[in-house]
Amino acid sequence: MRNRIVFLIFLLLMVVSGCEDERILEELGVIHTIGYDINDGEEEEKLRVTMKLPKAGELEGAESETLTMEAASSRDARHQLSRQTSRELVGGQMRVALFGLNLAEEGVWETLDTLVRDPTISKRVKVVVTQGTAHELIVTDFPEHERTDYYLDGIIEKETRSFTILRLTYIVLQET
Repeated sequence: MRNRIVFLIFLLLMVVSGCEDERILEELGVIHTIGYDINDGEEEEKLRVTMKLPKAGELEGAESETLTMEAASSRDARHQLSRQTSRELVGGQMRVALFGLNLAEEGVWETLDTLVRDPTISKRVKVVVTQGTAHELIVTDFPEHERTDYYLDGIIEKETRSFTILRLTYIVLQET
């Protein structure tokens, strides 16, 4: 009899503990596309980060939320961007990371290192250097395509499959 009581208590504890982490999809800000640019207009160079967050539950005619922030680092920008929206920012479904040409010329290793080391960010992120600024590309509306972020992801995926651009599976960061 005592073994049954211990077993029932153990079973009850297992069932109750599984309800701790509840995340409602509509309350999450799922980062799909992120863009990094360098802001040269000020005395101190800052990183301009732009994020595209699709709204959950709406497929046809869905609006996406676009957030932009200037900060000293990508981590600071992400913290400040989280204050601009009521949703919790999550990067597990991030698919595209765009880097503006000016930032790419100065070097993207510090920002890439942040992306690679973040365990919440998917390893399927496509890293692309844009002609011009990443911000302009993210906020551009393509009339024939409802969702700019999915359109960019589709173009990159198609070009990767046709070997027009290279698919890099792992990036090894080494300081020389």
